Amino acid sequence: FKESPVSGVGLRQAGVELKARLPESRAAQDTHSGYVQLLVETGLLGMVPYGLLLLYVSYLLVRNVKEEPSDQSIWRAAFLGAFIGMVIDTAFGTYHFDRYFWIPIAYAAMLEASDRQPRRSAAPSLRLSGKQVSDTKRFHSGDGIPDGS
Repeated sequence: FKESPVSGVGLRQAGVELKARLPESRAAQDTHSGYVQLLVETGLLGMVPYGLLLLYVSYLLVRNVKEEPSDQSIWRAAFLGAFIGMVIDTAFGTYHFDRYFWIPIAYAAMLEASDRQPRRSAAPSLRLSGKQVSDTKRFHSGDGIPDGS
């Protein structure tokens, strides 16, 4: 990392660098920390966006918890717990959950997308020939003309 802090030593090169720099008696296969490995291999160009992603996903999973129905908040709590567990595990190991790591991130992205969509009203309205008509009014037998108009 000291030699190339911006771009790192290259993907899957941390083990090679460790073997080259440590004596044979202390040679290690990997860094034993996903964050150290990411920093060594990709430098700040990889670590900073990854750190920002972790913070943003954590924020998305925590925000608006009190405003949700209880069944949704249970799912949010489950994904938040899984995400935090994987983030902590990555500090002490190298990517044990790499296949599953993106599931809570996808759930957070879904939450973000649903929060950005405009809310629909309970009774959507129809527009017929320039008139705004509530769909709660009764219509004649399927002819599209509201009663009493």
